[in-house]
Amino acid sequence: MLHTLKNRIVAVTTTAIVLASGLGLTVGSSTAFAASGNQYCTTGTVACLNAWNGGPFVNVYTAHGTSNNDFTLGYINSTQSYYLKYTGGGAWNGRCIGDAYNDPTINYTSLDTCPTETNSGGWGTNFTISTNCANDGFAFHNNHWNKWLKPGGSHNGDPFYFTSTTPVCFQDTNPA
Repeated sequence: MLHTLKNRIVAVTTTAIVLASGLGLTVGSSTAFAASGNQYCTTGTVACLNAWNGGPFVNVYTAHGTSNNDFTLGYINSTQSYYLKYTGGGAWNGRCIGDAYNDPTINYTSLDTCPTETNSGGWGTNFTISTNCANDGFAFHNNHWNKWLKPGGSHNGDPFYFTSTTPVCFQDTNPA
């Protein structure tokens, strides 16, 4: 499943590059990971990742298909890690979920510099993924904290933390 996930992300990235170059390409895919416009929400409590007020903080929002809920899941081959990039527009567009204020001692989330093949990105922006969740769900394990991403509560505005010792399952609810 994880190998398939990597291939889907590479295919989406390749498609985005081809489209950005001005070449037309039609791709039929049922993958849950599109180039942008994805909304990641926990299963059960339905706490969605939201770049609160357009960023920089990433907090809980309980409504689907709302502004600032758009994130893109990307993959770095050189580190075999994933990142979650905010793609909802505004000043913080293109930044990734990591440690607040890019501070390695703060375990709640904000948007930081994204990792690339040659740059590790901001503190806490690198993840591994577990696909041991029901209904095609997955959990984000933070490489810096060695903990799982989880909501601090189920109310709008509650922060997300890197503190769970057990996986917290998310689903791509794809609001687009």
